[in-house]
Amino acid sequence: MAGSVLFGPDTSSLQQSEALRQSTLKKAFSGQLVAQDANDEPASTLLARIRAERATVGKSPACCR
Repeated sequence: MAGSVLFGPDTSSLQQSEALRQSTLKKAFSGQLVAQDANDEPASTLLARIRAERATVGKSPACCR
């Protein structure tokens, strides 16, 4: 009685689920899940902008943090 309430989920289903999860994460981190947009800024540019914004946060008025 695979997957029954009495005996718990089927082990092969759990293994398939974990394999799918790993495959999805791998594709997500390698940029294969969505079409890439040539107009997107490079990650290095985005990171530099985030660092600059974080550096100025401490200098802004309390109302705007």
